[in-house]
Amino acid sequence: MRTTFIAITCLFFTPSCSYFESGLCSPDEKDAIFDAKLLGEWEAIEPRPGFIKVERDAPTSKAYRVTTLDPGAKGQKAPEPTPFKLHLIQLGDSYFLDAACPHNEERPQDGVAHFIFKMERRGPDIYIAMVSDEFVEKHKNELPQSVDERRFVKSVKVTASSQTVREFLRKYAADKMAWEQAFGYKRR
Repeated sequence: MRTTFIAITCLFFTPSCSYFESGLCSPDEKDAIFDAKLLGEWEAIEPRPGFIKVERDAPTSKAYRVTTLDPGAKGQKAPEPTPFKLHLIQLGDSYFLDAACPHNEERPQDGVAHFIFKMERRGPDIYIAMVSDEFVEKHKNELPQSVDERRFVKSVKVTASSQTVREFLRKYAADKMAWEQAFGYKRR
């Protein structure tokens, strides 16, 4: 569930990064799932500094508000908490997380970038895997896309509609090549 960490890592420390212009969830959240078992504090199974806090975004919302809490490097001031919105969606037998992050907090007109993760439960732990950049680029004929030069890294912006993205995820949910390495998270 440490999606902010992974999304930030993707945005700043990899040579390319895929994000989606359209999210998986409709604005009225009718297709989202709210699972209270995801609420609380989570940390990486493989130790890393910091953790995330997952709360309900609003009393009647199916969205989660996820905040990254990082103690910072030893002797340095901790960074400001980073909140973002997350939806849980089921497509077929698979579960996906749609993390909606602002493109640029100083330029809200740039809109929101959606980062898509596949989620699996293994006992009390959860594992998430980001959709593979290489896989997305190889399937340009199924997922319309463009290159976004506004970021620090080359970014592939998938411009496909929400429905097209959903169909793509249903089709390739079980394909191991479609997903990056999964990261595990446990309750803190």
